[in-house]
Amino acid sequence: MTCAEYQQAWIEAENGSEASPEIRTHFTKCVLCQEFTYEQETLRGHVRNLAKTEVAPESLRNKVEAGIQGRRPIRGSGRRVWIGVAAVAAMVLLGLAAAGLHWYRSNHALSPDRLARDFIADHLHYLPGREQIVSPSAREVESWFQGRVDFPVRVPEVPSAVLQDARVCDIAGRKAALLHYRRESDQTLVSLFVTPEPKSFETKKRPIEVWESNQGLNSALWCHRGLVYSLVAALDTASMQQIADSIKRQAR
Repeated sequence: MTCAEYQQAWIEAENGSEASPEIRTHFTKCVLCQEFTYEQETLRGHVRNLAKTEVAPESLRNKVEAGIQGRRPIRGSGRRVWIGVAAVAAMVLLGLAAAGLHWYRSNHALSPDRLARDFIADHLHYLPGREQIVSPSAREVESWFQGRVDFPVRVPEVPSAVLQDARVCDIAGRKAALLHYRRESDQTLVSLFVTPEPKSFETKKRPIEVWESNQGLNSALWCHRGLVYSLVAALDTASMQQIADSIKRQAR
């Protein structure tokens, strides 16, 4: 299972309260999924806080109150009143949830650091057999991506490594092209992700370049001509820099 699938299972299991041992074990070990549960709880907290301060319009509250009190006990009217009250409550809660979601999205726009961590997580959970095309031919892989993603994919050469396979993956709700390479000297797996640059990145005043490390992996992320490139591998910083520089030269 991917992190996205584990997270969906977590939600379906009443936010983990009824999660299976397999799901719980994954969440205790996966930094990305732990961050997901933290953000979910933060969002619920903000919605609860909004519920304490946001109230329905006075006219609506008067109508509900009048309906509850009633003028005469009419057969079946009590049930209709409570259905109406439930409907009003549902609308209020929906409005609060929407307000909370809007607040969350506006204050937690996708950042380069967050995207870099998501790329690392995908590399960590790589399983053989998930590739969608296996080929050492850059031209063949480029042709395969046409129509499967809405952005151009140019397959660069990676120093001392051979193109192995590729696939389309989901990173933070966005389509990304993933290219896998194998270093000839030690068979180290090298991942190169390419995805469109998020609009939130446009607010940055300077060129974006992010270096991240997690669980023995190093990651380099940068932007070029409207695309985000992320290189992930269990290699030292000098080797990563050499590969990143080579890819940047080929993209000019």
